[in-house]
Amino acid sequence: MGKSTLFNQFIRSKNDKAPVGPIPGTTRLNQEANPGMFAIVDTPGVDAVGYVGQQECDYAVAATSQADFLILIFESIQGIKQTELELYEEILALKKPF
Repeated sequence: MGKSTLFNQFIRSKNDKAPVGPIPGTTRLNQEANPGMFAIVDTPGVDAVGYVGQQECDYAVAATSQADFLILIFESIQGIKQTELELYEEILALKKPF
């Protein structure tokens, strides 16, 4: 299960559901929905490389800086990579609950 699949578990309206697929990286932009008591944002992953990867990471970081609470999801099969560790440290510096 990925971030978008978890996001969809909170969403009531079919129109607000995030597209999901068997290959990671389906989410390219932040997607926000309001399931009732709070707004939730599905972000791209941060493991892609190159220009597109940096752009997706920027979208995720922008959403993170605006959030009141964070849910962090890491791919356990590959372990924590350097880019994910750096993002985790950046998130810790925001001093937000997660």
